Amino acid sequence: MSRLFIIIFLFLYQMSFSQSFDNIIEKAEYFSSQENYYSAIPLYKKALNKKPNQTDIIYQYAEALRQTYNYQEALKYYQKVYSINSDYKDVKLWMGVLNKNMSNYDLSVSFLNEFILSKSFDEILYKKALVEIAANKLIKDLKEDSLVQINRLNNNINSEFSELSPHYYKDTLYYNSIRENTDNNYKSIVFYSLFKGDKFIYNQEFSLIEDDDMHISNLFIDTLTQRFYFNKCDLSNNKFLCQLYYSDFTSPNNHVYISDINISNFSSTQPFVSNWQGNNVLFFTSDRNKGYGGLDIWVSYINNNSHGTPINLGPEINTFGDEISPFYDVIEDNFYFSSDWHMGFGGFDIFKIKWEGDHWGKTHNMGKGINSIYNDLYLKFKHEENYKIGFLSSNREGSLNISDDFCCNDIYGFKILNNCNCDTIKIKEYTFNKLLPLKIYFDNDKPEKLKNDTISNKDYLFYYNNYLKKRKEFVDFYSSGLEGRFYKNAVDNMNYFFDTEILKGKRHLDKLLIELEDLLKNDKNIKLIFKGFTSPLTSKEYNKALSKRRIHSVEKYIKKYNNGSLNKFFKNGQINIIMMPFGEDLAPRFINDNPKDIKKSIFGINASRERRVEIVKIEVN
Repeated sequence: MSRLFIIIFLFLYQMSFSQSFDNIIEKAEYFSSQENYYSAIPLYKKALNKKPNQTDIIYQYAEALRQTYNYQEALKYYQKVYSINSDYKDVKLWMGVLNKNMSNYDLSVSFLNEFILSKSFDEILYKKALVEIAANKLIKDLKEDSLVQINRLNNNINSEFSELSPHYYKDTLYYNSIRENTDNNYKSIVFYSLFKGDKFIYNQEFSLIEDDDMHISNLFIDTLTQRFYFNKCDLSNNKFLCQLYYSDFTSPNNHVYISDINISNFSSTQPFVSNWQGNNVLFFTSDRNKGYGGLDIWVSYINNNSHGTPINLGPEINTFGDEISPFYDVIEDNFYFSSDWHMGFGGFDIFKIKWEGDHWGKTHNMGKGINSIYNDLYLKFKHEENYKIGFLSSNREGSLNISDDFCCNDIYGFKILNNCNCDTIKIKEYTFNKLLPLKIYFDNDKPEKLKNDTISNKDYLFYYNNYLKKRKEFVDFYSSGLEGRFYKNAVDNMNYFFDTEILKGKRHLDKLLIELEDLLKNDKNIKLIFKGFTSPLTSKEYNKALSKRRIHSVEKYIKKYNNGSLNKFFKNGQINIIMMPFGEDLAPRFINDNPKDIKKSIFGINASRERRVEIVKIEVN
């Protein structure tokens, strides 16, 4: 079922049922057969209160929990089934999948192998198990990409309902959400919000394509054809069906049904129009026949008012599972989509694949950060200076929910360093790779704010020396009020922080610069990619400027290094610094931000560790 309509189902079926066990099970199984697992869950739970040890009911309850992304509870009930009958249906497969989603990789592989050896499965589930074993190996050692910044948008955009299908056009974010109308019914509506200054300033319904009777979703504004493309969806025989429409910019209320693409009893949804292979095309998602699995991605060539016969994008993209939310980046010739089958972290992951002229290349997972263990969908971005700036929709931890923990999607904004094909940069032959990420620490609120609040008056060495002079002050404050072993531990921990982290940062920076100077003298071009952090003591705006000042102070130090021997390489363009000033956005939630509690917010080790600059990547060519 479409993630869009989960909330509608939650409210459509708030009705009372007979308390007989058979009637409860009948209703639960009916809802499960319609993929309305949210309505099935309370019924299975009620049935288990009556008969807590009935294996088939426990299994069906676990299935409904898994389908609604409540991984921990689902695993708990699969384990109950396994303890009663380890060969029951596909319990080993799903215990393997869920353990992978929860980062229990060795245990996951063990259950998946046990499932394969049982030989009590069909071909698709066998292939699913093989994919999940490979996924364990792929993601086990993956770290979050330090070149990715992702943050949930504020509650002006996001609500307790699901927000989906973000589309950014001319400083305005368009997206769809569920809202209650005047008839107390829940309906999908397209909203828009203008970005001004550094925030989205209001949120209004996009009334140009409204429909009083249908759910409107997945708006795409196409400048190539001067059209709005969108979906109209409705409930038919307990199944939501979506069809594609467009309207011209000049007559937005004239909704044209795309008869060349839509098919009765099947959904055609999530339009994305682009120029591909020299033609204007419409990418879309559909569950029609002659696909590879559930939902596949298709393409139709646009010719004025007609749309060509849809063509499946093929098995490099489409699988036995679901592939959805297409996006094509013309600049880098990469195609992006979400899949619940390709090797991923859990739920739907976002992938990219490159068009190689006459065929698709290899599929790449976008990595941790863009992806989570839950659903990550609707990625779209634009190129801006050194970054890709875009949006996606996810029900990851931190999203608002109206019912259970992971029912609902929120919209997240992200930045990715532009033109950085990071997994193909050849840096393994350089010893500096072992130093990364290189962490360089600063005292509280240093460098000081000047007229230009992103420029540092002094170089990093000045602030480093002054920081070391304050060691005793930090030790005394951090250990104040403590006695005995608690006092000794505080003193030892703060001294350890100065000796092994602050001093090490300076030593590693100097070691790095020695190697970089040799490379520059051999006519290599170097790009240093910095990321700045702060503790969350003051406003976000101030902290972001502070992180830029810290990066600038390190840049000044590099230019002065070895009597200015590197300065000429800045002037001739051989060495470049890319700034990613994250400010406090990525500071852990437990970091104290109370200015009155200076023992923790200024002199605490956790806060001190957040006041840093990192060199996260180095490109050499």
